[in-house]
Amino acid sequence: MTKNINTNFDYNEEVKKCKTIDDVMGKNGLIQKLVKDVLENILEGEMEEHLGRNKYERKETPYE
Repeated sequence: MTKNINTNFDYNEEVKKCKTIDDVMGKNGLIQKLVKDVLENILEGEMEEHLGRNKYERKETPYE
């Protein structure tokens, strides 16, 4: 896959920042961010598998 999960993400640090249930489960909460990142990576991997190439890679001939 071309896009890697952010390796600078410190789960323990993010959990410490959560003070309320909205910080964890709210619209812009920790769970929302994690689910978004995971789903984007899964969908990008499926698209690469379907196309047989990376997102920005071009085919040698346009009509294969």
